[in-house]
Amino acid sequence: VIVITTMMGGLVGYLLNGANVTASTAAAAAQRTGVAASRALLAEQQQADADYQAYVELRSLQQRATTAFVAQALGAEGPAGTLADARQASATAAAAQTAAAVPADLGPDASTGPYADASFPRKLFTARAVQATELEAAQDGENEIAASWGAIGSQLTAVLTVFAVALFLLGSSLSLRGGPRLLFSALGAALVLCGLVWATVVQVQPHQSSARGQEAAHHYALGLQAAANASRPADYQAAIDEFDQAIALRPRFARAYFGRAQARIGHGNRELGPTLYVSQVDPVDLHASIADFTTAARYGQSDPAEQNDLGAAQALDWLQSGKGDLAMAARQFRAAIAADPTSPLYYVNLAVTQLAQQHADDSRATFDQAIAQALRPTGSTHPNQPFVEEQLLGASLSLLDNLGTSPKAAGRADLPALITAQKERLIASIGAGRLTGPTGTVTIDRFGPLIVNPDDVQVSFAPPAGFGDPTAGGPDLSSHVVAVQWYFRSADDPRWTVIPAVSGWGTTNPTGLDRRWNVFLGWSSGSYYVKLPFLGADCLPNGSYRAEVYVDGHLAGQARTDQTQLGDLVQSQDPATGVALCHPADWQRTAAPALAAPDGAPVTLHGLVHGFSSSTAAVYALRFPLPRELPGLAEAPAGDEAPGQARAARATEWAMSVLTRAGLPHAEADLQPVQAQGTTSYFMGTVDTRTTVYANATVAAVVTAGATADGDEVVGVVIGPIAEIRAALGGTVNDLARIYYSLTRTA
Repeated sequence: VIVITTMMGGLVGYLLNGANVTASTAAAAAQRTGVAASRALLAEQQQADADYQAYVELRSLQQRATTAFVAQALGAEGPAGTLADARQASATAAAAQTAAAVPADLGPDASTGPYADASFPRKLFTARAVQATELEAAQDGENEIAASWGAIGSQLTAVLTVFAVALFLLGSSLSLRGGPRLLFSALGAALVLCGLVWATVVQVQPHQSSARGQEAAHHYALGLQAAANASRPADYQAAIDEFDQAIALRPRFARAYFGRAQARIGHGNRELGPTLYVSQVDPVDLHASIADFTTAARYGQSDPAEQNDLGAAQALDWLQSGKGDLAMAARQFRAAIAADPTSPLYYVNLAVTQLAQQHADDSRATFDQAIAQALRPTGSTHPNQPFVEEQLLGASLSLLDNLGTSPKAAGRADLPALITAQKERLIASIGAGRLTGPTGTVTIDRFGPLIVNPDDVQVSFAPPAGFGDPTAGGPDLSSHVVAVQWYFRSADDPRWTVIPAVSGWGTTNPTGLDRRWNVFLGWSSGSYYVKLPFLGADCLPNGSYRAEVYVDGHLAGQARTDQTQLGDLVQSQDPATGVALCHPADWQRTAAPALAAPDGAPVTLHGLVHGFSSSTAAVYALRFPLPRELPGLAEAPAGDEAPGQARAARATEWAMSVLTRAGLPHAEADLQPVQAQGTTSYFMGTVDTRTTVYANATVAAVVTAGATADGDEVVGVVIGPIAEIRAALGGTVNDLARIYYSLTRTA
């Protein structure tokens, strides 16, 4: 037995040496991988920045060439062969040289290009960071291997100690007689057996390999990229699938569990538009995320973001179903605040949780801390960021609104007043840029119908008591701070969520206030109105909409519209024309048109047309500078058309000429103007607007032109079967009408 034990001790020593070598090798590999990750991140960021700058330069040169061509084509600089031709030829040649420096992933149809990325160039930089992310994850895997083999080494050291004691007992038993000898022999044999079992268990347990860790890192990096670029549930599902593979290859991959949990939150997110914070999640995704957040924490993911997200998931589960653990949520939020006391979101989540726990005074104090963190002074380490403030405000209002309808809190008599008071304090403080409460008492009694188009919303209301027609010198509401918060509710969900993209606070006269005001309070036909565009990956969906209007922080009134039918449209934004529009998902983007130059050579007009088409219809948006002095405009009969209207008419004619000469889909050559209407009420925020209807026997087009403040003409064209165009003009809200009303200028 002593000999066998000695041999087993030698074997365990051999295994211990192997474990130590493997741990040292993995630690060295982790260090090398970490250095490589840092180098790759820096190199990729620099290359991505250089490629993006080359793309910007290319677009600028192409735009200059197009502008020169337009000037020559409109006859603003005389006949062919003049300065416009020279500028166009020079810019075209320079663009051809610059194009060689622009990589394929910045092409117009690339997945990271401007038309596929509403936040361009976010996807480009995310894609270029994949290699560095993969190396960082691989480093984490090597560290896990080193830690695992280090732990194995520690256990084998303990086994050797057991064998040493066993050898001592067995050796001592040889010099003893009777009972002591039997006792020492039995104890020594038992320790040998225990050591043998222990060593066997340690040796047969699964070990993570570098190869599997690297493959897991690859899938993790792809999952992180997909989640960062996601805007729709299908995008988040792609990220979840990648994280699934990473976890299958590396079951203790804490970062992958955390990434999958966040992707599940995104997959189940029911809010609209770009959102930094989430206040409603599908229950299936919510419960799956709680499990993943918990697993990530168990495997060592314990940063403030993870603590906050786990707490938020528990709090949301309580708000939505009454099943979440509020006490645990509060502990997680406090831990996150202790680790990072500068994040306003952590305070908001804790404040809502405290209000749910019926600690109203604590909740108000915590909300005040959230406001203080959100309104950091300009010039500090964390300056004011109005977009982030509105996102935070939207999340706060949504959570408060949902608290009022949560299963376990709906019966509290004091809750509605507490929620309204806290909403007003949030609105007043964010609007004023300092901690304050509502200062107004204005009440709005009469609202007009809410107008919800696929990519904009409008609320209108009669002048409140004490206010009149500002155009006639009456007391003007625009001298007060007016805020509008829009909410959405789908047909299958009783809860409302704020839409930050179309919400905001402001006034028409923000003199002396160093803040960005995104609400314009207008006046038309005896009513005030606020109209805001919605810019997101998709257009506004079918459902119910509600608008809350605050004046000087006081909730002055609210209106809603139910079951609005907007169709199933997606949005496309074009940075060149500065126009966004909605269209059915199966419509195809139109390539840049090509026309013949004076010398007969084809010229591709980049940045002139943004368009999509189907087999039966099309939509186009054009933008081009229209010089003040153009041949033919001076001949407009006196009193017939104002100069602005004449310019709009000329822009309409030239735009239709471009579409038909380039042979773009459904722009048939025999389309002729059949009806003209001057001074269209509203068109993409332009002035001197004019709408003209073109038609032939089967196809019709609605064409509207208007001028921007910088002198450009913007033209929108919707072409389709004559019966559908006629129906749209008659007031029928069909897809062509929705597409027309979705045209929005973004720049």
